[in-house]
Amino acid sequence: MKQILFFLPVFFLLFFSCVDDDNPAQPIDEAFDYVPLTEGSWYEYALDSVIYNDFDNTVVTRQYDLRVEIGDSFQQNGETVTRMLRYLKPRGSAQEFELETVWFGLIKNNRFETFEENLHFIKFLFPPIEGTTWDGNTFIQGEGNDNPTTSTLYLEGWEYEVISANQPETIQGETFSNVTKVMQVDQPGGAGAIQHLVAEEWYARDVGLIKKRMELVVENCGAPGCSEKELPVLDRTNLRKGYTLNLEIVDYQIQ
Repeated sequence: MKQILFFLPVFFLLFFSCVDDDNPAQPIDEAFDYVPLTEGSWYEYALDSVIYNDFDNTVVTRQYDLRVEIGDSFQQNGETVTRMLRYLKPRGSAQEFELETVWFGLIKNNRFETFEENLHFIKFLFPPIEGTTWDGNTFIQGEGNDNPTTSTLYLEGWEYEVISANQPETIQGETFSNVTKVMQVDQPGGAGAIQHLVAEEWYARDVGLIKKRMELVVENCGAPGCSEKELPVLDRTNLRKGYTLNLEIVDYQIQ
């Protein structure tokens, strides 16, 4: 953890010194409508994950309460970068939240960017228009193997797209009037496929991120007789690797 937090400011220096932004500066008022990075705001989510291990064919299910607090901002080469402190505890536990990691958010011209661990994403474009596409992982150099839990190779080639803009969405019993859905990758692994890559996020106007779904699973079986390729990847029982994640907002306060 300490290594990650120490490394990120250095990463900012490298990034801001080498990116040539062709887009002129634009007003960011609308950006803050969808991503209100206001210090003191907080969000609490129900976080469910499943981790697949092809080494011993185990499946581990985990449930957490996640709290994200918007922290202070600092200037980095003329850009305002905001800390997003992420706290975890077991689902429903009476114990206090514990700081897990710190991510960083940046609104630059017409886009919202995040720095998650040592990965840099372009998450959202403003204004949200249905059908808009972009390379949200353009700053990520894919490395490693095809295992989503241990490498970044699987992040290559994702084309983000605004699937719907400013539509109502109900999450955990609360209806949000203006929600924009961003599909990050849509490669469901049906019969005959060896990988299943699906990731999407929902942003509510005047709130921010309200839901996230990631299903990044690869089958590791090429030998005759061990595969279940007649089934979708997520329904198979042998030699899967990767993870699924579902995040839904349960409470929040915007300053």
